[in-house]
Amino acid sequence: MITAIPDPMRRFARTPFGQMLRHSEGDLFIETDDSELTRELAARFGASERGELLRAVGYVKVVVENMMADDDDAIVRVDAGKLRVLLRGTATILIHDAETRELLVFLLAGVSCTELFERLIPAVVGGDCVVVGRGGITKA
Repeated sequence: MITAIPDPMRRFARTPFGQMLRHSEGDLFIETDDSELTRELAARFGASERGELLRAVGYVKVVVENMMADDDDAIVRVDAGKLRVLLRGTATILIHDAETRELLVFLLAGVSCTELFERLIPAVVGGDCVVVGRGGITKA
């Protein structure tokens, strides 16, 4: 008997909205399950002058999580060689593979595109990680 493939990380979740951007640093493909988020991310990446960000990411897949409650906005980043994982609270997760330039995002529905683009994506692909939480601001 063949059963469904387990996918606890929802890597195979449908993301039917996509957009390809061509920019001075190469190409970027954005894929999400939310049409408005796709348009807003494409506009932000398209207008970005952050060369290091555009060089670091070639593919973005965002799955919006509607089933969880927001718990915290503190961020924590774990580096494991070319793989980085960033947690915002316990419900938003970003996974960046520097080698393949892929970014997988599980985004809590209440997290804005502004926070995703200006705070979370740079924190997971950038060099230094600034952790902002209830205890203050620290540089990791």
